[in-house]
Amino acid sequence: MSTDYGYAFSFDRETFRGRYPSRADAVEAAERALLAYPGPVESIWVGRTAIQRLPVENLAEMVLHEVAERQSDSGVEPISAGTDARDELDARLAALLRAWADDHDLHATSGIEAVSEHPMQPVQHVSNKGDAGHEVGLIGNVG
Repeated sequence: MSTDYGYAFSFDRETFRGRYPSRADAVEAAERALLAYPGPVESIWVGRTAIQRLPVENLAEMVLHEVAERQSDSGVEPISAGTDARDELDARLAALLRAWADDHDLHATSGIEAVSEHPMQPVQHVSNKGDAGHEVGLIGNVG
């Protein structure tokens, strides 16, 4: 099983979410997630986590054995794949399973370490009295 590192973000320094390739990517994702976050946030916390990749190497022999057994059970002559074909199947299965595990976030992770704080700037509002009492903030209309 190989280990890679990724980054996750938190708004409370307790519950970390996501898995991103860099701290900057984690901060960007947190800023996007803020749009749906229900409460005020003073800081974004970003921590590094070890990602344990699934052990998907050398599965061709097992798969070919299962296929051969099923063929025998149904009265069909079992296939026999050469070394090159098995190596190619190993590579294809590993790539497919890694992509599938990535798509569904199925890798085990260890604890969060090397946490950094990214303070949020308070949102300042500027009153626009000429617009029927609506306020305009740095992020758009407020009222």
